[in-house]
Amino acid sequence: MSDITSAATKPAVQFEHHHILPIPEHARNGTTKSLFGIWVGINMLPLTVVTGAIASSAFGLSIGWSIVAILTGNLIGALGSALHASQGPHLGIPQMLQARAQFGYYGGSILAVIALLMFLGFFASILVVAKDSLLAVFPELNPTLVIVVFAAVGIVIAIVGYDLLQKAMAILSTIIAISVAVAMVGMLLNTDFTGSAHSGWGEALGRGVTG
Repeated sequence: MSDITSAATKPAVQFEHHHILPIPEHARNGTTKSLFGIWVGINMLPLTVVTGAIASSAFGLSIGWSIVAILTGNLIGALGSALHASQGPHLGIPQMLQARAQFGYYGGSILAVIALLMFLGFFASILVVAKDSLLAVFPELNPTLVIVVFAAVGIVIAIVGYDLLQKAMAILSTIIAISVAVAMVGMLLNTDFTGSAHSGWGEALGRGVTG
């Protein structure tokens, strides 16, 4: 009876109480599935698409070499992150605190400052790209208001904590995946693959094969 009562009174979203403190083993409820939703959602944001496009627009790489460069960079970056993240379930503390074991108090503090600047830049970039993307569809919206609303949503999710983050990203990753799939189908349907190799995807694929 008590289990039923506790389940009925359990909130839909639990506020994060531990923050940077060690998470007790009974409270470590993250799963591979929940992490998959978080990282898929993050890596399908417009900012990552824009960043990936720099390989061709800024560095002049063909689509083939762009894919190779992006995959190589992700594999190298993921290796260190994965090795470090594997300690999380055992220690129950954030990576920035784990870094003190490898780099000491001062070394870990330097990494924390670097991470802070990096995340602030990432957050600001996401807001700008999200604003531009939304205004491309709804140009009548106020740009400043759009940024403020997006920033407020992100800050609220960060304050509430991991439980809201994983639940929100599970929904958002599905929405983003469907949106990207629809956009890709639309691009494919509006591309002339039988015509000149200098239009749309035909040009990109042509440069990828011959470049």
